[in-house]
Amino acid sequence: MIDRFWQVLDLDPITWRNIGRFIEVGKYFQAARPGEHGLYVLHDGHQILRAVDSNNQIEREITGQLATTPQALAEELASEGRWDRVHVISKQHLAEVARQAQQPEQRGLSMPAYYHLVYSLLWGDGQGYVTVPPPAGHWNHWTYAGIEHFLAQLGAEAGLALCVFDADALAIGLLAEVHNGQIAYVTTFDAYAAEAKPELNAHGLEHVLKLLEQRGVPAGAALLCSRAAFEDWLVAPDKLASLQHAAVANEAWWWLREPL
Repeated sequence: MIDRFWQVLDLDPITWRNIGRFIEVGKYFQAARPGEHGLYVLHDGHQILRAVDSNNQIEREITGQLATTPQALAEELASEGRWDRVHVISKQHLAEVARQAQQPEQRGLSMPAYYHLVYSLLWGDGQGYVTVPPPAGHWNHWTYAGIEHFLAQLGAEAGLALCVFDADALAIGLLAEVHNGQIAYVTTFDAYAAEAKPELNAHGLEHVLKLLEQRGVPAGAALLCSRAAFEDWLVAPDKLASLQHAAVANEAWWWLREPL
């Protein structure tokens, strides 16, 4: 959750390069997975307008009237086994999503809240945009509601830290302040003296917690881990078990304040 008026004091180029892939917002609400062979069928009411697969091949035999429901059509096409996922999309539904998302009252939303709104509008009615198999409803087992709940447990103010290491080098080093469930301030270790950069061990964790306290907000959570542990944690269904496994291998140290 990022506040509309968040401040970025410093973002070193190494950290920026390594977190850049998380700023591609569309990936968090799309149904298609990387590398999937998908079929996209666009219709306008009962008329099929176009059918194209993800290799940009036009499927000319899929045309004419939509004689059944979008769900039934998607299931029928998926049963052919030619595609990993079939998308049946209403042109009218997309237009309505765009109309509602562009209403003046949406301008006051934070960036995460706005994209969560778009997600809800896109998938909400279950018929405007249909896929077989259906969308997962999460990104690598991360959900908007889960992150919102985590931040709410930290109380009105909290400091967060994430440090990911490639061998002894800091690949991602972020310090953030959370105010009322929103990330309001972000910086990196380049804003500090060189000796302020932590190491991947228990002393490094203590050091990071002290830096958070020095910012004048209570430390809420901190994670120091290797890149391998970080990549596993990102995709693991059980996030805590993933960290516990990494801790046994001395590849992760973390601290979490008790919920208020």
